[in-house]
Amino acid sequence: MPRRQHDAHLLELAKSGVQNQLNDLVHEIRMLFDLFPHVRDSVDSDELPLLFLLKQRSQAALQKPSRASSRTSSTAKGAGPTAPKRTRKKAPKKT
Repeated sequence: MPRRQHDAHLLELAKSGVQNQLNDLVHEIRMLFDLFPHVRDSVDSDELPLLFLLKQRSQAALQKPSRASSRTSSTAKGAGPTAPKRTRKKAPKKT
């Protein structure tokens, strides 16, 4: 049993090490873009691989709430009416 806890600890250390390396690389890329701004402008989104574009757009879709859900009223969401409904009085019939 202690072996699994040891493995989990090593796994957490490996994850944190990889995260630190990734953060260093991202920081280095940002510094390079700051030093060479023309490189940032030279990348065209049409030249990116299709799988990258699909993954990027699917992640963006998951992060943004849809417009329909943000505009629905509380009654449409199922909260129910807060005030009693008014009934219309019928006008007396003219004879």
